[in-house]
Amino acid sequence: MFCKNKQAVSALVATVLLILITVAAVGIIWGAIMPMLNQAMEMGQACLNARLTIDTISGYTCYNPTTTEAMIMIGRGAEEFDLAGMSLVISGGGESKTFLIKTGGTSGVKMIGGTATITLPESNEERTYRVFLGTNLSKVEEAKVAPIAKVGNTDKTCDISSKVPLTPCS
Repeated sequence: MFCKNKQAVSALVATVLLILITVAAVGIIWGAIMPMLNQAMEMGQACLNARLTIDTISGYTCYNPTTTEAMIMIGRGAEEFDLAGMSLVISGGGESKTFLIKTGGTSGVKMIGGTATITLPESNEERTYRVFLGTNLSKVEEAKVAPIAKVGNTDKTCDISSKVPLTPCS
């Protein structure tokens, strides 16, 4: 009579232990996978709001063939995103040159006032950058800009959000 009860208790304990092990395993796996899933979702959504535009109406966006420099006015809308920098591409004649513009300083790029200390546009602001091309391009035809959004500790370069033809400065 006692043997039957011991077997029943052993089966019950084994079942409870299996359930506890399963719940603990699911909890550990969930805790490890959720941060990775959240970061992947943030990276995927980072560029949805990240948009920059090149202003051609104000007259500040142009190319000077004599000095081989371009002035590009880049604006940012009211969208909320953490702008880590910009990728500015000047192209023409089947070639292109990319300038990585970040806060502080960038080789070959200055602010319109001549300062080498670069500042990025905040929400609803515009900044004009002077880009020194030198002899790197035989012909200058257009400018493109792509935002670089900051997600956590990672910078993600988004797709080109604005593309305009460059005309000679008047």
